[in-house]
Order: sequence, then structure tokens, then C-alpha cells
Amino acid sequence: MASALESIIQLGQDITTYKLYALSAGTVLFYDYLLTLPDEVMYVWCERKSWTFWVFMLNRYFPMTWQFWRFVVSYAPQSRVVMEDTISIIQICDRTSFYAIVVLVVCTLLAQTVMTARIYALTMKNIPIATGFALITVAQLVFGIYLTIITAKRAQVLPLIPLDAYRLCTYTQNQKTTEVAYTSLSLLYDALAFVVIIFQARRSRMPGLKVSNILDTIAEDSTRYFIVIFASHFVLVMTLNFGRVGIQTLPGAGVLVYLPLMISRIMISLKKAADSARAPWSLTQDTWNDNAVRGGLVFRPPPGRGPIKDEDTEISLDTFQEP
Repeated sequence: MASALESIIQLGQDITTYKLYALSAGTVLFYDYLLTLPDEVMYVWCERKSWTFWVFMLNRYFPMTWQFWRFVVSYAPQSRVVMEDTISIIQICDRTSFYAIVVLVVCTLLAQTVMTARIYALTMKNIPIATGFALITVAQLVFGIYLTIITAKRAQVLPLIPLDAYRLCTYTQNQKTTEVAYTSLSLLYDALAFVVIIFQARRSRMPGLKVSNILDTIAEDSTRYFIVIFASHFVLVMTLNFGRVGIQTLPGAGVLVYLPLMISRIMISLKKAADSARAPWSLTQDTWNDNAVRGGLVFRPPPGRGPIKDEDTEISLDTFQEP
């Protein structure tokens, strides 16, 4: 009896920890949104509406709807009244677990789409490499769809104890093996993408040219992405395998925040770097490569940047001295 009581108390403490962590992570997402909103307006809303615009919008705002829903289910007074009824709590848990998996699958798909497009560009449109990453994404999507289907009406309901600490839905015990496989594919993708992006960014870098700033930005953003997301996925796999019931999906609450947050930031960061690179190029003696140029050069301003003086755009070999 004492052991059972201790287990219930421990479960309540774990669930309270989960809810506080999820609330803190959601606060970080909304705080980061306010910080980056001016850049979003300048570099996303005011730019041409390509497919990346819609990917950014879905990645940016869809996870926010999940954060609102989780807050309502966990803390709102009206949900506390409804969840006293056994049938109602099962229905709410079914919807919550289904919603969580859908958000996870969509955010992962969007993130890997962005990273695969980046790899495709960095590898000079290397189709075999891009296809390999696309196959990992497709395999993970299949796992995600399967996980979504079996989660729809199989949520695990925690003990119906009339205390706020126990008002939480979990699906971990029923689908743990599938979610471990799903998250393991994320680990594989993250590790391979990090290696390829860093290698290609450093390999393609040409010191002195402004395009190198874009490559540096890609390398730095990819490093941050790898550290944050890979660590989150790794901890999630560990807790799914070895954690107590109340905290098994705790790192998952962080993944649903950090994944869309990092993707939004690297997309904005790349647009800022690209915008900076559209400025008129300059070539100095320090960056001169006499093997690359044989004759006069004329640099034209990019569209929409206005005219540039002739003396700033024309370069001849007389400008430089032979070493």
C-alpha cells in the first residue's frame, strides 16, 4: 500500500514537472516570436512569395496553435470541470495525443524539407545526396503517419485523481517502440545533415567574397541547429526507453518548441545574409585571384538596388600590381 502511494505521489510530481517545463518551453517560443517579428516582416513578408514563404508560415504558426491547446487542456478552469468525467477525459486525451503527434510530424517534415533543400543547393544540386536525405524524410513520414493513426483513439489516461497535478494525457506507453524508431531517424538525419552541410560550406568558401558570408551563416546556423535539435532528440530517446511514465515525453515538449524555433531562425538568418550579399561586390588586392580573372571586369548592381557609379563597377588588371 505504501509503495503504491509513493508511486502515485511520484507520478504527480513528475507530471507537475512536465507541465511546468512545457509551459516554460511554450513561453520561450512566444518570446522568440516577439523578438524575431520585425525581421519576419522585413525579410519574409516583404519578399517574393515562393514555396519557402509558405513553409516558413506553417512552421512558424502551426506549433503556436498546439501551445495554446496544451495550455488550455492543462491549466484552463473549464477543462478541469470537464475532465472530472471519465468519458470526457478520454476524449480530450485522444484529441491531445493526436494533435501532439500531428504537430511533431509536420514540424519534422518542414524542418527536414528546409535542410534537404539547403543540402541540395550546397552540393551543387547533387541529386544522389539530396535523394538520400529525402528517403530518410519519407521513411520518417511513413512512421509518423502510422504513429498518428494508432494514436488517434488509443491515448493512455493517467489515474483519475481529482488533483491538478494529474490532469495530463500521455500516449507513451502504447506507442513507445514506434516513437523511439521515429525519433532515431531524426537523430540519423540530423547527424548526416550536419556533416554534409559543414563540409560543403567550408569547402565552397572563398575568402574575401561576400558569398562567403552566406556560407559562414549556413555553417553557424547548422551548428546551432545540430547542437540543440540533436541533443533534444537524443534525450527524448533516452527518456522514452528509461524514464518514468510521467516524464517519458518531457523532452518531446521541448522538441515541439525548439524545432520550429530553430528552423524559423535559420530561414530568417539566411534571408538576411542573402540580402546583405546583394550589395555591390568589391574586389581588393587582398582578394585578387589572378588565376580567376584575365581582363577587365564589370560588376552590375542587383535588381532593385539602384545605379552604381561607373568608377565603382569597372575593374581592370591595371588596378592591381603583380606580386
